[in-house]
Amino acid sequence: MALHADNIFKIFRECNQNFYQQLKNIEKNIELRGDNTCLRKGLTVVDNIIRHQKCKGCNYISRFFKDDIIDEKIKILVGKKKNFILLVNKSQPDIFKIENCPSSNSLLNLYNKKIIKFYREEHHTELVDFFQTTNKFLNLAIINIILSNLMREKNYPTGNNFVYYYICNNVFNYFSFKHDIENLKELAAIPNHLEKETCKKILIQIIIFFKFFSSYYFLHNQPSIEFLKFDIELINFAIDNKIIVSPITVYIEPSFFSSISLFNQKSVKRFFNQNNYQKQFSDLPFEDYDIDFNGSKSYNINNLDIEYVEGYLEKRIFFYKIGNRDEDFLEMRRHKGIPLAAKSFDIVCFLVSLLLNQNYYENYIKNYRSLIIWKGLWKKEDYDNLMKDMENWRDNKYNNFQLVFLIVKKYYIRFDALEYLYNSFL
Repeated sequence: MALHADNIFKIFRECNQNFYQQLKNIEKNIELRGDNTCLRKGLTVVDNIIRHQKCKGCNYISRFFKDDIIDEKIKILVGKKKNFILLVNKSQPDIFKIENCPSSNSLLNLYNKKIIKFYREEHHTELVDFFQTTNKFLNLAIINIILSNLMREKNYPTGNNFVYYYICNNVFNYFSFKHDIENLKELAAIPNHLEKETCKKILIQIIIFFKFFSSYYFLHNQPSIEFLKFDIELINFAIDNKIIVSPITVYIEPSFFSSISLFNQKSVKRFFNQNNYQKQFSDLPFEDYDIDFNGSKSYNINNLDIEYVEGYLEKRIFFYKIGNRDEDFLEMRRHKGIPLAAKSFDIVCFLVSLLLNQNYYENYIKNYRSLIIWKGLWKKEDYDNLMKDMENWRDNKYNNFQLVFLIVKKYYIRFDALEYLYNSFL
């Protein structure tokens, strides 16, 4: 096969699909090895003597540029991807392993036993094999390869921007395409591209993403507008007999800490990023729980062993507060593989992050119904303080997860937030 641009991208897709099948059927630890005979060190070193001594990955990538030394960005000059920008990232030298983690199973059993008291939709099948990675770039590649293959298999309306990875010696090389617009600030700078109706359609696409991948217990684990990317491209698709049309296509990039469950015919595998912190858990990492009425509809079918007055089940809402359990909360989600608050936390954080952006906020609140839906996410007694908090932090130059989490952990979050937003906006 001639190694022109289109064929190389075809090879990349085949490599990703093969790795996806390997992940679906993984049964034991895997150590991914690079080619230690390559003297080019991921195309960062060159002289005339070693110029042609490249590993397979370096050989593929070197076809996209002339200087033979890789840059942070590569512009594709020919083929179907002409003028696309390939972004290049590298890890520090490391050992790249995917390891079985049976200790997470006992924690999952504890989680399932306790979470169903509050929200049965959070229950995860207990017949699952947990696999952890120690390298963040490897975890990111795993999550992206799973997402992109699921998107294709299940006819999801968009793809993702991941392209390829390879290991050269002990360095992980990670490649993805640049989107038209890399952040919300750029989008707001384009006239007429962040108006009231567009703001709503941006949020709807985010909600649909998390609703779709909630079946796989996807956790983003660093949710903020930093991970939102946009293309100025019309998107038109049907979901639940409703047509979604938007002049802007929204993409949600996973984080280094993202996790997901992959369902095969006879098994379930869950992939996550591991750290060396050996925290033990005996309960769920919430400071408090509560039941409240805020005028919105409840999508939580849990019953309590009490007498109900008419209409109670449809109106009472179960809430959790992270509060002083913030470190434990993140540890269980990010580094133990447990799908804690999988159907509420990420989507709430993304919406909070959006509303911390002044341009988005000003256009969002012009839609009265959207404002009422936003208010229905929170306990009545929390709402005013939350809005004051957000006003104080709005348009802070660091609109990232650290800021969002600083705010969100102080307030009660409804367990059924994703289902509530999905049914309210669609």
